[in-house]
Amino acid sequence: MKIWEISEYKVEVLIPQLSERIDINKINKEQIFSLMNSLFENCSNYELASEDDFNNVKDPVKREISIQINKVLCEFVSNIDEQKRYIKQKFPSL
Repeated sequence: MKIWEISEYKVEVLIPQLSERIDINKINKEQIFSLMNSLFENCSNYELASEDDFNNVKDPVKREISIQINKVLCEFVSNIDEQKRYIKQKFPSL
């Protein structure tokens, strides 16, 4: 499932736990945490965008916000296995 819906004039991000897409200008901290939680639980179900996917967005502020959030999400996803190992090592009873 694609996390981002990107067009020239609109950028929306999927918040799986809410089953809705949120305009990037209206997203809040809780929604981003919800998305990260969904990615942490099962990142293989979701597809993030590449930075190039945002090139056609006309609004430069919207484009830059989207790129920065996507970078953080990509970094988070790339470290999920390491994070899970760390948690399991530190808290084996969880």
